[in-house]
Amino acid sequence: MRLLLTNDDGYHAEGIQTLRKVLGRDHQVYVCAPLSQQSGTSHAISLFQPLEFCQMEETCYAVDGTPADCVKVALIHFFREVQFDLVVSGINHGPNMGEDIFYSGTVAGAREAALNGLPAVALSINEWENPCYFQEAAELFAGLLACFDHEILQTGLLLNINFPHTSTYRGIRVTHLGKRVYRDTVSVSHKEKVSYVTIEGEWPRFIPEDGTDMSLVEAGYVSITPLAIERQDKRFLSHVEKILKKYEKRACISG
Repeated sequence: MRLLLTNDDGYHAEGIQTLRKVLGRDHQVYVCAPLSQQSGTSHAISLFQPLEFCQMEETCYAVDGTPADCVKVALIHFFREVQFDLVVSGINHGPNMGEDIFYSGTVAGAREAALNGLPAVALSINEWENPCYFQEAAELFAGLLACFDHEILQTGLLLNINFPHTSTYRGIRVTHLGKRVYRDTVSVSHKEKVSYVTIEGEWPRFIPEDGTDMSLVEAGYVSITPLAIERQDKRFLSHVEKILKKYEKRACISG
């Protein structure tokens, strides 16, 4: 397969370099990743500003931008003549489960590929500290990738895979997103007549629930959650239509 790799930890991060080496044994691997740490950037893109880039090797680039920037410039410019089979974002140093997917640069890198019509996978490990078992995660994903076929490698595929922080896994499970519990705080400081606010917080927790990514990863399983690009909430369509009819009626009376 022809694979494009990106991440949000930066080009030199251990996760993406380990993944590159492992997948490079059986696949054509291309890389376009941020020059520096881009965690928490979500799906931000850098419009109308020059982005520094470096060509690290013939098929590897580092860009001073977000993961979405990297995927976009890789597909449109650096590797525009390459027909990729799959885009892989990660392996992230830290989990991306539950509501994390809305903040995650790792997931956004995969989502940008999906928006461009390519199947994509985001990979993360449930650990913020060291050591991280990147080699074990990369080897398992390589084995899983060998089972991918044309039926799954289709436009719209967006998988979010999270690995437990362990060198051995109890198995692999298909999951749904869990409920993350954030305990954020804001601190205020002042320096040289300038005021600052800082968003901080405790280590996020989760609500235990059968079948969720968080519960199963915590239990030692690898979690695979299929995600969707479609974000329209059909539950409220009739309510919004009702409001619109009321508004139109009031506007007619006022006129």
